[in-house]
Amino acid sequence: MNRFDAYFKQLVNQADVDEWLDEAENALWNLAIDIGLEGVVSGAVATETGTPSMSILLSNPCRAYDQLGRRIYYAPQQTIDCSVDEDSNPTVPASGNERWVTVAIEHTRLLSDPQTDGNGATVFYQRDESFNVRVIAGAEVTAPAVVGDKPSAPSDALILVEILMDDSTTSITNAMLQTADAVARRQDFVWTTADKIGVTAGSWSNIDSTVLEVQDALDSVDTELISRNASGEVDATLLPNDSVATGSATKRWTTVFGKVVNVSTGLVAASNGLPAGDATNRLEVYTNTATVYTAIVAASSGLPIGDATNRFDAHLEDAIIYGTLVPDADDQDLGSATKRWALRSTAVTSYNSTVSGAVVMSAAKTISRRIGIGRPNQDAADWVWQRTLTLWSRTVTNTYKENATGPGAYASWDITAYLPDGAAIKDLYMTYGIEVTSGAVTADMECYMMKRADTGVETEVGSITSLNTTGAWQDDATVFTGKTEVVAKATYTYHIVVRSAGTAGDIDTRIVGWLISYEASDIGLAALGSN
Repeated sequence: MNRFDAYFKQLVNQADVDEWLDEAENALWNLAIDIGLEGVVSGAVATETGTPSMSILLSNPCRAYDQLGRRIYYAPQQTIDCSVDEDSNPTVPASGNERWVTVAIEHTRLLSDPQTDGNGATVFYQRDESFNVRVIAGAEVTAPAVVGDKPSAPSDALILVEILMDDSTTSITNAMLQTADAVARRQDFVWTTADKIGVTAGSWSNIDSTVLEVQDALDSVDTELISRNASGEVDATLLPNDSVATGSATKRWTTVFGKVVNVSTGLVAASNGLPAGDATNRLEVYTNTATVYTAIVAASSGLPIGDATNRFDAHLEDAIIYGTLVPDADDQDLGSATKRWALRSTAVTSYNSTVSGAVVMSAAKTISRRIGIGRPNQDAADWVWQRTLTLWSRTVTNTYKENATGPGAYASWDITAYLPDGAAIKDLYMTYGIEVTSGAVTADMECYMMKRADTGVETEVGSITSLNTTGAWQDDATVFTGKTEVVAKATYTYHIVVRSAGTAGDIDTRIVGWLISYEASDIGLAALGSN
C-alpha cells in the first residue's frame, strides 16, 4: 500500500484525506486482483418469478468482486425487469427475429448523509459500496440467433445470466435462463487455478511423484481413476496395463454386465467344461474362429446352425445325419463342377416326371438294370395280365401269362426308355416260370430282343433263345450274353419279345421281368426312368 508521511503543523484539506482513503482502497483492490479474486462468490442466481413474467429473481445475499477488485454486495432478493434494457428500449424483438439479453451486475456507491461544506455546497458524507444490475440487449437478428450474436461482455461488470428471446416471448421461464451450459458466460468466482498452487511431492504409488502443482497432481490422479458419470456409472473405457487380471483365482467378480467384450488374445476358462451362459441366459457369440475339442451339442433336437440369410460354410470330417438333408429350394447343387461327391445310396427317388441331365463317369462302366414287368406293346389274345398267382408254391405278383393252345401267341415290351443313347448292350436275363397244364408240347417258349426301325423293319439283337419248360422257376435265366449292340435311339426302338413256339398242348407262362446290362460312360438321367 502506498503511504504518506504527515508532518507537524500540516494543513490537512479534503483532497489530502480523499487521497489517503483512495490509496488504502486501491491496496485492497490490488490484493483482490493479485490473488485472482474475481467473480460472483455467492448468490445472484437467476430464476423465474413465482408466476413467470418478464422479470427474473436474483437470489440473496450476493457477494462478488469485479474485474477491478471492487466488492459488490446486496442483502435482499432482487427482482429485475427484463422487458426493457438499461436504455429503456423493449427487449422483445420484432416478428421473425431473435436477440440475446445479458443481465450483469456492477459495482457502484450508495450516497447518503448530505452535509453542507464551507462553500455552501452539499456533500454526501456517507459513500457505501453498492451495486447496479444492468439489462444489456444484443442486436436484433433474423432467427435463429447464434452465440456470436450475444452482447459484448462488459469490462467492469459481471455477467449473471443470458436470455434468448424471440418475437413470441411474453414471460421468462427457467428453461430460458442460460447460466451453466457450454455457451453460458456467467462469471462465477474461482479462487485460483490449480496450476498456481504448489504441492510437496510424496512417495505415491500411482500418482506421478515428480509433480509440483495441484493441477498436475489432479491430472495424474485422473488417469488412474475410473471415469464415472453423475449416477456413479462408468462412462469411459477401463484400460488396464498388459497382463493385468480382473479379480484373481480366489477373489472373483460375482457378475460382470457388459454390452460388448472385445478379447485381444484368448478367453480362457479356469478348467474344462465351464459354461458360457446358462440354459435361460445365453450368449450371442460373434467369433472369427471357434476351435472345438469335443462336440457341439444342441440343447434339443431340431435347433438350426445359422438361418435363412446368415449361413455357415461347414468344413466337416464326417457328417452323420439322423434326419433328412433338405435343400431350401428345388434344384440346389450337391457338390460343384470341381468338387464332387462320391454317392453311395440304397435308393434314389426322383420326383420329377421328366428327369434331365446325365451321370458322367470317368471311364466306361458296365451297369446292370432290372426292368419290372409292364403292359406289352403288342398283346395277343392269349396274353392276359395276372396280378397274383401261386405257381409251384411260389407266389408271384404283377406278371403277364400266356395261356396258349398253339404256336404264335406273343407279346412285345418296349425298353427303349431304359437304355442310355450310345450304350453298348451286353447281356439280357429273364425271370419267369412255365408249367405244362395239358397235352404234349413239341417246342418251348422263345425270347429274344429286337430293334425296330422307323420303317417298320425289325432286326434281332442276338439269337432267339428257347425257354425251359421243365416246370421250375428261372431266376435271371440267360437270354444272351457278350453282345456289343450300340444303342442308337435316333434310328431304332428296342423291344423284348416273348412268344410260344409249341405245336400242341397247353402251357402257363409267368413273366416277372428282365435284367439287362450295358456298358456306358455318359448316362442320361432320363434313361434311368422312374419305375
